[in-house]
Amino acid sequence: MGIITPIGATAVSLDSSTQTCLTKAIGKAATKKILKAKKLTTSQQKSVDACKTSGRGSTTQPTSEPWYFEQSNWDYKTALPREPKCTESYPLKVLPAPIETVVFLNRLGYSQPGAHAMPVPHHNIYPRDLRGTGTTDENGKLLVSARIDPLIAPGNLTIIAMAQNVYSRNTTTLEVYSYEEWMIAMHVCGTKYIVFNHVDDIPASWVTATKQATRQECITGQDNARVCMYEGLKIAVKQGERVGRASGRSGGWDLGGWDTSRPTPGVMDPGKYTGRWATGACAWDWFTPSLRDAMFAKFIGDKTTCGTHGHDVVNTLSGVWLAVGMRSRAFSEDLHVALHPSPKNDGTHRFSIGFSSKISSLAGGIYEFQGAASGLRNPMFTSVAPGQVACFDTFDSSYTFDKSVTKIYASMTAGDTERLTIAGATGGGCGSGPYTMPSGSQVFERRTRTTG
Repeated sequence: MGIITPIGATAVSLDSSTQTCLTKAIGKAATKKILKAKKLTTSQQKSVDACKTSGRGSTTQPTSEPWYFEQSNWDYKTALPREPKCTESYPLKVLPAPIETVVFLNRLGYSQPGAHAMPVPHHNIYPRDLRGTGTTDENGKLLVSARIDPLIAPGNLTIIAMAQNVYSRNTTTLEVYSYEEWMIAMHVCGTKYIVFNHVDDIPASWVTATKQATRQECITGQDNARVCMYEGLKIAVKQGERVGRASGRSGGWDLGGWDTSRPTPGVMDPGKYTGRWATGACAWDWFTPSLRDAMFAKFIGDKTTCGTHGHDVVNTLSGVWLAVGMRSRAFSEDLHVALHPSPKNDGTHRFSIGFSSKISSLAGGIYEFQGAASGLRNPMFTSVAPGQVACFDTFDSSYTFDKSVTKIYASMTAGDTERLTIAGATGGGCGSGPYTMPSGSQVFERRTRTTG
């Protein structure tokens, strides 16, 4: 697939898969206008970009692919094993950054509407916070966190894809300037992969290698960054070799893992996602036990398990819910909502409401509460059965949300496609119940498939 024509230039030719995605996302009439346009508007280009970056614009997967791998992504095309095979339980032998540089990290399943309204399959790793210190880079631009250099390969790996993100504005410091960060996808062995993100100053030879990528495609991404994806790379990286530097432009850097041999436990209808979200795994389990335990000790909250982004539980409120008719845009996280335990695993639970979820009574944000052991006031999401209406209040004020909302009502119905009804309300707490759904509610849905 060639590079997408930039905004304002002659419209690109769209393959059938991308056209199908657009029809589902914006309708037949709007799709026809795109196909006939000599120049794409900014809105049209974003719609095209969204379908292409989701993998929906890629070719259909071979029939030999497993049932849960419906769509490829920019970083890899198949769930089938690659060489080399996995010959040991712990193929990763060194930490990618010195343990003393890690102040803390999130367990899997962190969410943050605006970036990730759904629980994520990667860890946010935080070095020393530099906000408020006035620390700047070589060009006098404020740094958000300490730059960690080098980040190194934790094992003998193969880079299979990279994505370059070029920003024109730092959304944390609000300074206007251009900078880049890279996402680097690496094969470990067999069906195991890891990814680094928020990395800069990568080896120049790797940048040169992107010119030989089998797919070179640039789109407009999150925060209006120019995102250029380079697929089909094969760059050998030895254990301990420098990968790059944690950029310091955000709170930290990311590490994630995925294992394409199975879908992530707790993810219903995994085929709605691209592979990394359908098959996410705990990468620390592939490190030698002493290194894994050292990283677990840095987790916020529960330090005994890695966490998970899979919280779908059939016949309950728990898990990810998609905007109605928007399965083809599951990748557009802010359209959707997630009801899940806090990644801290400390007894708190959260509504992660996407900023584009269009619930008239409930603005986007994190609404977190302490779960109750019984009843329908602040119950754990897994405790609410089909047809029951639960009410939630006393939200943690430290999170970003609409403070005028004092309570949330939620109910769900069962079936092959389950449906969630949710609404916010003002004017005091829940009271003792029983509860009924107020006006201003919105419906979301999800398929319950968990087997082939």
